[in-house]
Amino acid sequence: MRGMTPHSVRFTFSPALYPQTPFVNHSVFLHGEIVEIKTRQNEQIVRAKDEKGEWNAYAESTIALFEKGNLVRAYGIIVSQPDGNTMLAAKWIKKIEKEEYEYCQRETGVEWEKMEKENPSLKGLKPFVPKKNIEKNPPTQAENTSKVHPETDSDFIPAAQLKIEREYL
Repeated sequence: MRGMTPHSVRFTFSPALYPQTPFVNHSVFLHGEIVEIKTRQNEQIVRAKDEKGEWNAYAESTIALFEKGNLVRAYGIIVSQPDGNTMLAAKWIKKIEKEEYEYCQRETGVEWEKMEKENPSLKGLKPFVPKKNIEKNPPTQAENTSKVHPETDSDFIPAAQLKIEREYL
């Protein structure tokens, strides 16, 4: 019999991975249909959709190669990202057949009802939306000639962009 301790592995839907989830650092099983795959350095980032939304997972690129439209099942730990997103750090992701997918749907449906009762906040979680640059206007000539453009520190704003009068500089 599987215990329901806070760190038990549970079947879950994508909203359990949305920002502010109560399940950060918990191990879960997910399932879905791949909608996008990115390969970056030594990892694959897989975006999949299930009945309740979309989820993202990353795993070593040595894991099986996937294609858009593949049905997959994944196991891993939910982790927060520096940009506010939450993803699955996948121990494994595998292609599955329709029968196994249907099994995952049934198991997840049963587990999800319990999870929503235990954590009513799940119903209010929203998917991650990446922040876009606030400034949409192209830089002015004065900003282009500025020598200081630290691209590694996104909190740094050059004085030229702040439109501060010269005497305060």
